[in-house]
This record gives sequence, structure tokens and C-alpha cells, in this order.
Amino acid sequence: MVAEYSGDGDSSIITQATILQTLLVFSTGRKGSEIIVRIEDLSPLIKCSAEHETAMQILQYAFVNSVSEPLALKSRLKTFLPSICEDMLAMDKASRLRILSFLSDLLARFPSELLPSDANWVKSAYTAIRAVITSGHNSHERSHCIKIAASLLHKYPPSLLFEPKALGKAPAGEEKPFVYFFMQLALIDLRATFPALLEQLAAPCYGATAHRLASDFDVLAAFLGYLLMIEDFDDIPITPDLLLKLKADIGETFGLALEFLRDRWDAGYAGAAGFEPGFEKDVPLGLTWETKLEGGIARDPLVIAAIRALSLWLKEDESLRKEAGGLTDLFLGLWKKGKEEGVDYRFWILSSLEGTVEEDNGREQFLQYQGIDLIWADLKTICVNRNAGEEDLRIAFDETRVLTQVVMLEEKANEVWVKEVLAAVDIRGDSSMRLELDAAMARLASACLVKTHKAARRRLKDDVQKFKEVCGRLFAIVSEKMEGDGGIAELVGKAVEELDWM
Repeated sequence: MVAEYSGDGDSSIITQATILQTLLVFSTGRKGSEIIVRIEDLSPLIKCSAEHETAMQILQYAFVNSVSEPLALKSRLKTFLPSICEDMLAMDKASRLRILSFLSDLLARFPSELLPSDANWVKSAYTAIRAVITSGHNSHERSHCIKIAASLLHKYPPSLLFEPKALGKAPAGEEKPFVYFFMQLALIDLRATFPALLEQLAAPCYGATAHRLASDFDVLAAFLGYLLMIEDFDDIPITPDLLLKLKADIGETFGLALEFLRDRWDAGYAGAAGFEPGFEKDVPLGLTWETKLEGGIARDPLVIAAIRALSLWLKEDESLRKEAGGLTDLFLGLWKKGKEEGVDYRFWILSSLEGTVEEDNGREQFLQYQGIDLIWADLKTICVNRNAGEEDLRIAFDETRVLTQVVMLEEKANEVWVKEVLAAVDIRGDSSMRLELDAAMARLASACLVKTHKAARRRLKDDVQKFKEVCGRLFAIVSEKMEGDGGIAELVGKAVEELDWM
């Protein structure tokens, strides 16, 4: 039927519409979708998309409904995606907009595992995005381009977009690097939308806006991650003066993001009984309002993307850490609510806390909202789990690092908790990650003892003695097995050194 549609061009508009409507019906069913996806040449549908919106709907339904056959779909995408990206470069604006809309929706729906492992086609996609952005685009085209880039950056290395020569030679007339221009578009969209966004929270349009801004943050997070990863300044795609300008704009954007996150949290949870310290049960609850998105704030795509990007930026922007410390209740609240809703915020929140607990205000809030109890409970669970995976072990290591920071910056440690920490130190495996966690736990325990009063240490002498024995065995194992990893030996060595000093 697709072949019939691509016939001699004399078909009447009515006949074309009838064929497309028939194909649309086929595409909504599983069998019809599979047949359409297997067609080698889908160009007739792509070429007619400017006159018939139904054409792209057919492709969208066909590919989305074929997800149940992942192997066949992945094989088809290997040829289809490069082809449609190259075709888009030769299309007029009307056709191009439909293709962009189709791709942004399709890539957002597909799990990254379905996308081709060969990244060659991604260059065609980024080249098409560059052509659209630099040739006079509208807001819809810009939004679709950023969404496509965000989806690709989740799957493929950021260097494919951000390396200076990744997209080839700059076209004539390009005054500033494309990466700089592209990042500014995402930042401007965020800054322009945040001031009035809370008013839309309960409106039907909030979901679409949240997804759009989440893509902006995903692109920003990928760019920040790329900058943190590179070692050679020649790999930075932006001149130093433009990078400074971009840094200032990023800082301003995150400042607005912090304000929104504060208001967003308060909108959903202000007055929640038992949440605020000193809350009196006879005091009326505050008025709250919330979006109708499933899962509430914890599953809000904008909140997820903003927290992820913020966790990277706080490593670099010391001036923002003090302000971000005021969101400690939000960070810890998302930790708990994310767990309930199936979103793991731990890695991003730990990364953020590493910066905020350095500031007095952030550390005070962390202690006030029982941050130690929350993180310690999770850390203990991972430590005793012999089958904990690599991701959990990495999170546990970050948890020990944050807790050690807090302990070292405080004047004293709680004796009851110190006893728990000492008891938790052990050697629970011989893998490098397990030993790294064991070493980090030993370092946390020694930091706790340093901040414990002499009288308390005397009361804990039996626990301290067992701890010393574990440290001795651990140091011997690490020295023998981890010769190439001085970091682990350094952690244990520091713990042993502090024990000797005491």
C-alpha cells in the first residue's frame, strides 16, 4: 500500500488521504505495525509529511507499537534513523518540522538499548540539528532539536556533540561556535520560563513544559559532565571569553532553578505534619497545590533533570553552595520520596551535599533535618548486603565521604552513633570496590573517634580495640592486593595514623 501511495503523482488528494487513513489504522495494531516497520523504503511517507500530518503519525504508531519485538526493531532502526536524518537536510521547513517532531517524540519513548550501537548516524542527527538551528529556526524547531539532543546524549558520548571538530568545519557566517549558541538557547529557555512556571503547576500544560525544560537541563548536564571529564583545554569547544560568559549565564540559570525548586517543594509539602521541625499538631496545615503528573514532585521530569544538573554545577560554583544549602530539606525529602516512587536520587543528592555541607548553613540544615540518620541507614544496609551491586557500592562510598566531611567539620560526634560506626567496620569482600568501601568506612570511624571526647573513647575501648584489629588486617590486605591503587591504601593509612595518635 505504501508502494501504491508512491505512484505516478496523479492520485487525487482524496485517494491519498484514504490510503493514509488505511495505513494509520494498520499502524495502530501490532501486526500492522510490524509489517510497516519491515518495509525497506519508507521515503514516500516521509516525503509527503508536509502535506499530510497523518504520514508521520503512521510512522510514529508503527515504530512505537513495535517495541514488543526489540530485536527486529533495533535492526530496522540501524538503517531508518541515518536515512531520515540525512533526508531532513534536504527538506523544506514544513516537512522538516514534522520530522523533528517525530524524531523528538520517538527517541524520548524508546529505551536507549534500542538505539543503534554504531554512533556514526548520530553525527548526521547533530549535523541536521546544527543546520536547523543556524538557518533561522522557530521555537517549535528549537524545542524539538534540544529534545533530540537530550535523548542522544543519554545514550552516546557527549564528545560527539561537544568536541571542537565533532560536527566538521563551521559553515560560513557562523560568528560564534555552535555549541555556545546551542547552550545559550537552552539556558535562555530556562530563564525565560522559570519566573511564571509555578503558576502553571496545576494547569494541563505543565507536563509538556516540564518535559521541555527537562531536556534543556539534560543538555546542560551533559555539557557540564563533558567539561569535567576532559583533560586537554584544546578539547573545549568554546573560547575562554565566551566560556566565562556562559559560566555567568549558567550560574544565573541555576539561581532561578533553586528558587523554583524551593517554591515547587513548598507548593506540594508546605505544612506537612511532622516534616517541619517544631511543628505543632494543633496548627492548621498550610495550603498546598500540586501538579497532576503521576508520582508528584519525585517523578516530575523537570525536578529530576534539574537536580541531576545541579549536582554537577555545585562542584564548580562555590558561590551557589550557600544558597543551595537552604534546599537541604528538599534534597533529603526527595531522597525518601524518590525511593517510594521508584526514582533513585541518591547519587545526585550526595554529589550536591558534598558541596553544601562545606558551608555552615548547609551543614546546620543537614543536621537539623536528620541527614546523618537518613544516609547512615542506607549505608548500613548496603554494607551488610554481600550481594550489593557496583552501583550501590559506589553510592555507599559517596555516603561515607559525605558523612566523613560532616564529622570532620563538626566539633564533636554523637557517642551512640560512633559506637554503631565502629561496629559496622569490617572486611566484607576482596573485590576492589568492596575493599574501597571497607577502607572508607574505616576512615569514617577514625574521623568519628577524633571528634569524640576522651572519656567517651575510654567507654568505647573494647569497640576501639576491635576496630584497630580490623584496620590492621585491612591495611595488610590493601597493601598486598591493591598496589596500583594508592587511594584505598591512603584511606586505611589515615585511619591507622589517627588511631596511633589516640
